[in-house]
Amino acid sequence: MAKLVNRYPISALAGAFDHNLAIVVGINAYAHVRTLRTARPDAERMAELLRNVGRDKDCYEVIERYDEKATAAELSTLLFETLPALVRQKGEKTRVLFYFAGHGDAQDAGDGLKGFLFPQDARPEDESTLLPMSKVQDVVAGLDCQHILLIIDCCSAGAMARSQTTRGALLPRPLYWDYLQRYVGRQARQVLTSAAYQERALDVDPGYQLGVRDPEDGRAHSPFAQALFEALDPELEGEGDIYRAGRDGVVTATELYQYVSDALFRRLGDKQTPHLWTLPNKGHDSGEFVFLLPGVRMELEPAPDLSKPTHNPWPGLCAYRREQADLFAGRDQDILDLAKLVNTKQLVVVLGPSSSGKTSLVQAGLMPWLEHQARNEQNPDSKSWHILPLLSLGQTPVTTLARFLAEQLADVEKLNEEFEGDPSDPTDLLAVWLRNNPTSRLLLVLDTEEALFDDTSVDERTRLWTLLATMAQQDVLHAVLIMRSDQWHVAAGGQLVTNAASLQSQKPFVLKSMNDVNLRQAVAVPAAARFVFLGTSELKSETLVDKLAEAVADQPAGLPLLSETLHQMFLRYADDCRQGLRADRTLTTEDYLAVGQIGGVAAKLANDFYNEQPDDFHRQTIQRVLMRLVDVEEGRYTRRRAQLAEFDYPDPQATGRARTIIAGLAQRGLVVIGADPEDNPYVELGHIALTRDWSILNGWLVDPDTAWGLQQELNAQVKLWAPNKPKDKLWDRNPKLTEVQKVAWPT
Repeated sequence: MAKLVNRYPISALAGAFDHNLAIVVGINAYAHVRTLRTARPDAERMAELLRNVGRDKDCYEVIERYDEKATAAELSTLLFETLPALVRQKGEKTRVLFYFAGHGDAQDAGDGLKGFLFPQDARPEDESTLLPMSKVQDVVAGLDCQHILLIIDCCSAGAMARSQTTRGALLPRPLYWDYLQRYVGRQARQVLTSAAYQERALDVDPGYQLGVRDPEDGRAHSPFAQALFEALDPELEGEGDIYRAGRDGVVTATELYQYVSDALFRRLGDKQTPHLWTLPNKGHDSGEFVFLLPGVRMELEPAPDLSKPTHNPWPGLCAYRREQADLFAGRDQDILDLAKLVNTKQLVVVLGPSSSGKTSLVQAGLMPWLEHQARNEQNPDSKSWHILPLLSLGQTPVTTLARFLAEQLADVEKLNEEFEGDPSDPTDLLAVWLRNNPTSRLLLVLDTEEALFDDTSVDERTRLWTLLATMAQQDVLHAVLIMRSDQWHVAAGGQLVTNAASLQSQKPFVLKSMNDVNLRQAVAVPAAARFVFLGTSELKSETLVDKLAEAVADQPAGLPLLSETLHQMFLRYADDCRQGLRADRTLTTEDYLAVGQIGGVAAKLANDFYNEQPDDFHRQTIQRVLMRLVDVEEGRYTRRRAQLAEFDYPDPQATGRARTIIAGLAQRGLVVIGADPEDNPYVELGHIALTRDWSILNGWLVDPDTAWGLQQELNAQVKLWAPNKPKDKLWDRNPKLTEVQKVAWPT
């Protein structure tokens, strides 16, 4: 590779900052509360690091306050008078770091959580002697300068930002020159806390022993501070792993958090959880606080080209593949829970409605995690995973599975020498493979297609279930079956599991919808992995991530429509790149509006599907299906969950058409198919915006000739009739019945 010129990190900082200012507070000797052991040594060590970084543009002017010099009066003057005056004097191109090590606490204030830092003379029962975390955050984050980082090491430190901020997204590695320039060129308002709002921050490591854990300077440090110093001082030997910061000479605030979080988990488990927060309401605008490491001089490469659509971080309506694990996000706990289940069970069924992300979870979450787990397993007796590609089962499942295993597992020479069974029998093939691979476990992942239930005979499906149950009896075979929730209830209640006791005896793994935090991760992490920025909206306090997550919150098909919208936004950006119109690596609110927002993307998918239909019968079926999924409440369109049985018509051809149309709509995230708690299969609208943004559906809803109003009247009568089923309320003699039948019973 050609040598890069003038891409040293120091040159980026030289152009962004004129001055670095740090406030460092450490309190051991409290006047009225328990004395601490490591707070002051931690602060003194941090001050040393900041003063002696060894870079002319990365050394800090440090103001220190320790013990009796850190009273409430001293700190109030420093924070609310001295610091703002210094920043005004130094100018906007200033970085400010505030570090606090000492006591802290959080209290329930009724309308939220109130956190406090304890000055040296603090009296916990007297709030006037305490420093409210919110007030400290407001004054520091509100300074008129480019970059601000607060590092808080105390109990309940997470209360500092709990009610006002959003969690920072993970950043990509390696660090590219383009990214560093953006980090230092945009405003940064970040908070790194040593513990969650309800957690105690440990003063010393639980394993601390005098004379053993002390560093060479004789000072012990808190676990949080020790991890900080390992990340910021290249001379310290940390435990180091994939999160090790600074290999490019730069440590971003997010890399710092990642390293500290991983180090604390290794040492303390889940007893202490650090957090990193951004403060968009205080001016954060995709900047990153950065540290340069002394003695590390490295030229950074330019970021990869984004002009190719293949660089798209979001797969749209497709599932994430195994090789896209770095792009898959928002399901961390689900991955851990599913991996634990697969490690202990021979046969696991993953269930969820359509559009819930089941296949992505298994392919891009579970599979890479099991491989990672096996590589890092300390037990020499543990077995490695041999993971087969995902196999979809449709109309001939047993034959398809047998051929697949023969291709994946059969060793022709060994079969000829050792094997006397039937090569087409999956159980015989499996037995040979397991005998030849005694140190391996086999993962078989099967995804069920619609045809498995619609076009396969009962005998064939029963053979499949029996075969899976038999194969699962092999100790080292672990099978995962991905299935839509409505299909599982059909299977569990019918012929499919008659002879599969292993399936009947366990509950499936049910995948639930993503919450707001998960959705934000699904947007931000893929962007970071492909070095794409997500811009700020017209409201400085609202990011594009906020707008996107809010647009799909509580919508059944929010996840695939979110991915498809981002996919289309990236394609638009890539096209501009190819034309030489853009090179800022940023998706903006303008891109979001240009693709029509979530509703516009859904409308385009619906319009394309409608125009693809071969005849009017299919187009009329789309109309009948969607109109059954819309209701009205207080003058507004709402989603109506329809039982799948509502689309069972007297005419089998009409029923088949309806099922085909529903499946096609579900593939595009326009409807969702699932099962309710009473095991009844249902269909519902994927996103309510379709009623507003798809003109054809909107036209049906307002056209009196579609009899949608009559359908709503009938639905209301059904709700009244259903509890007691009074005969006098039936429409069997209602003159409107003929008109209803024209709509409800197509031929």
